[in-house]
Amino acid sequence: MNDILYIVVIYGIRETDSTACRSLRRVLGDERYGRQVYVHDNTADNIYLAAAYNKGVGYAQENGFERIVLLDDDTEITESYVSELQQMTANDSQTVFVPRLEDGNGRLLSPFQYHGRLTAFNSGVAIPVWIMQDEIGSFSSSYPLDYLDYWLFMQLHRKGVPVKVMDSSLRHSLSISDYSQVSESRYRSLLQAEKQFALDEGGACPLLYRLRLLGRAVKWTLTGHRYAKQTWRAAL
Repeated sequence: MNDILYIVVIYGIRETDSTACRSLRRVLGDERYGRQVYVHDNTADNIYLAAAYNKGVGYAQENGFERIVLLDDDTEITESYVSELQQMTANDSQTVFVPRLEDGNGRLLSPFQYHGRLTAFNSGVAIPVWIMQDEIGSFSSSYPLDYLDYWLFMQLHRKGVPVKVMDSSLRHSLSISDYSQVSESRYRSLLQAEKQFALDEGGACPLLYRLRLLGRAVKWTLTGHRYAKQTWRAAL
């Protein structure tokens, strides 16, 4: 039964060069890969991540899938992850399942606690389709790329959707682990998303965000970071 649809968004690479796609084909086999993997090649249409995910959700709904798995193109899927996911989803249609993501040195990247709630990066997260359809609706255009994962787990928390961390660990490359290596346009996008998320959380979060940004600006000024001036402008 086609109960799980793996959604992979690639950009600027071939499907065969994607770590996620190669590992999925190895674990699932060609036949299951053809049925259970939805690859959105974002190179041509160049829509943002949220819109690409929504296309995958639409495909899942149209073809009767019960659950979607979001995947970055550089996350490596393992047999133990797929096996554990199949076991956990067999009798549970209510819970969102989250793998542990580690970098190449074995350092845990995700999940983590954010403002007292469990939050995780999107890659490897398994979501029942009905939750997208009945509770969340669609991935927000307010977060076309950055902070989309924070937004998702904020929505899950507010809707009271149970989230469970899996035993399985996946190797994952974090594209923004070093702000000095991201482009100026990407850093502006991060600042905008960070600010929007603080506003959406409400309460004391906008003030805490500004204080956090001021702290970053001071630190980066002292260390000569390339984006110190941009951070000061955003904080003030």
